[in-house]
Amino acid sequence: MIENRDIVMTGLQNFYGEGGSNAVNIARKLATKNRVLYVNYPLDRSTVLRKRKDPDVANRLRDIREKRLPLEQYDENLWVFNPPAIMESISKIPFAPLFNMLMRINNERFAKQIQRALEKLDFRDFILFEDGDIYRTLYLKELLQPRLFIYYSRDNITATHFYRHHGKRIEGLMMKKADAVLCNSQYLANLALPYNPNSYNVGQGVDLSLFREQEGVPDLKTQVMKMVIGYAGALNAARLDIELIRYLAEKKPQWHIVLVGPEDETFKKSELHRLPNVTFKGKKPLKELPAYIQAFDVAINPQLINAITIGNYPRKIDEYLAMGKPVVAVETETMKMFSKVVFLADDYQAFLEGCERALKEKDENVNRRKAVAREHTWDQNIENISRVFNEIEKQKK
Repeated sequence: MIENRDIVMTGLQNFYGEGGSNAVNIARKLATKNRVLYVNYPLDRSTVLRKRKDPDVANRLRDIREKRLPLEQYDENLWVFNPPAIMESISKIPFAPLFNMLMRINNERFAKQIQRALEKLDFRDFILFEDGDIYRTLYLKELLQPRLFIYYSRDNITATHFYRHHGKRIEGLMMKKADAVLCNSQYLANLALPYNPNSYNVGQGVDLSLFREQEGVPDLKTQVMKMVIGYAGALNAARLDIELIRYLAEKKPQWHIVLVGPEDETFKKSELHRLPNVTFKGKKPLKELPAYIQAFDVAINPQLINAITIGNYPRKIDEYLAMGKPVVAVETETMKMFSKVVFLADDYQAFLEGCERALKEKDENVNRRKAVAREHTWDQNIENISRVFNEIEKQKK
């Protein structure tokens, strides 16, 4: 593992945000042997106008007015910084020259605040690790002059609506100027290679400490519906196939399909709510998820295949496997690496048949499933990342 370095991390996920975050997990692991500054994304003009009375927004506006340096020491070698600046909201601007001008202004504001934190902590000769926040950080390499600039790709973000105008162009520029592009799947690494020959699949880490066998949630078992087919995670219609879930429920009324997680508006309005054998359990704290998964007879990932999802790495697969659960998932390039322990399906009928097989074999290969999950720890992921750091530094000498 890389040691005794100063590392600055920026990205799209707030350090204290809800849900899993690759960047936060990586920061915590790197901070065991390095000094790490985690920079939360700054306020933008739209958020200030819409949520001025929100306590967090109000506090950050107070920091700006009073010219504070909101730098918190989270752990011995880990600091979290809320940059006291407001970025212009530019994602909806289609006119490239205006967008480019405002993006540069945003980058300069951002860099100015990060520089204050660097001086306070006396960070020198640092590595800059950027996680997908392409519009606010395109020029940070030039403005901050890090020893290494690493771009991290964990999702095909430019396929989302937010990046429809300029995402592919800006991410391409970002990848070209990076000293290396790190990706959590081979699919994403292949997308990056045309822009940067130093593009690597470093895999995915998962925190499995919570996901171990425990007593399940008793109300998921009923006398009428004995077989629980479950999903745990965000219910997002851009990523999950609602019609596949409906197909399973209608074809197998004797199954109890349980969906645990927050719903987007499309899920809330879906026909699934009118099916008697589909139960929505809502959003649950992370610490409660293992109890729900324990009650599943089969755990599923009914992923919708599109440009957003086709190359992603669903961490929930490892979480399911860590608890020894049989898993059925839609087949993708990334999911093929799990083919020995996960039932993969390329259409609705195959997915249903996969669930039937999983129910029959649910008590088999339990230890094998757990062993596969243990191969994808954050420690292993950090080792992969460290090898790239070392290789790129050798190239630069």
